[in-house]
Amino acid sequence: MTINDIATLACNECGDSGAEMLAYVKTQVRMKYEILYNSHPWEEAQIQPHYEFPAQAALAVPNSLAFWMPQILPLQIDKVLWAKGSLDNGASFPLRLNPRTRAWIEKVDEGTILTQSNTPQPRYFFHGQPLGFPAYSPLVLTFTPVGTASQITLTVEGRTTAGLEVVEDLTVNGTSPISTINSYAEVHGIQKTVSGGVPIVVTASGSTVTATIQTVDQKLRYTVLVLWPAYTGSPSLTLRVGGKLKVDRLTDNNSTPRISGLHTALYYFARAAVHGKQKQWDLEDADSKKTEEIFTKLVEFEMASEAAFQQIIPVQTDDPVGVWDYSW
Repeated sequence: MTINDIATLACNECGDSGAEMLAYVKTQVRMKYEILYNSHPWEEAQIQPHYEFPAQAALAVPNSLAFWMPQILPLQIDKVLWAKGSLDNGASFPLRLNPRTRAWIEKVDEGTILTQSNTPQPRYFFHGQPLGFPAYSPLVLTFTPVGTASQITLTVEGRTTAGLEVVEDLTVNGTSPISTINSYAEVHGIQKTVSGGVPIVVTASGSTVTATIQTVDQKLRYTVLVLWPAYTGSPSLTLRVGGKLKVDRLTDNNSTPRISGLHTALYYFARAAVHGKQKQWDLEDADSKKTEEIFTKLVEFEMASEAAFQQIIPVQTDDPVGVWDYSW
């Protein structure tokens, strides 16, 4: 079902199919869908196939002998669900990287910190601070419209090379490129005032990496995966990750929510939105409860399905002939 289908059906059944109510319900459904999407690692939201790439080089920690190893992922990836490493150019992936928090690593496994004379293999990963531009120390950013832009306002937030946190506004108009006044050590975010217009290519004086703000984008936000400990040895490291895609924004009335199981839940939420606008509180409460009930059952079903594949686990015994014991 499309956003228009869900909203129209709910409005018709609730006796108010006016244009104002329909527009209101579509807005509410889009917001609710994003909340439900972000609350669970849905199977239909996971990237297929997995993402495989040469690991980006470790970076020196300022004023320290230690290194850290951030990996800036493609724009469409929101969260990393699992990660593996290879030291034979991807022929095999024996390095299993376990998800941990940075605080846990420091408290439990502080020996993993890497210095100039130590090259252990990565064992953990965690999420770093997201970036608005996919490179560290990009310095001056230049925005070039692909076509003729009409008063597109961009907001750049970041830390300058002087260590100052700044917010800078620029207006892209016509076909001419425009550059930031500040030189950035790290860009936290790039926001666009409205969707639409023309694509805008972002280049940096301190990096060969580029980014593109598409017409449907309202911001650039790159997920950062951090490997720990950092790896500076040889052979080179190749990574394979499974991730969750960013939410589909449903910008068009004919957009269909990616998570098919949520269509019914969104229908009942649309009904609740109409009833709330009509001040029919009991009906709004009933439909809201139905929405949460369907959502909870969907999550439980996915978790139960995942658990079902883990019931039989092959365990190798101490038997010298290598007998396999399939234990429940």
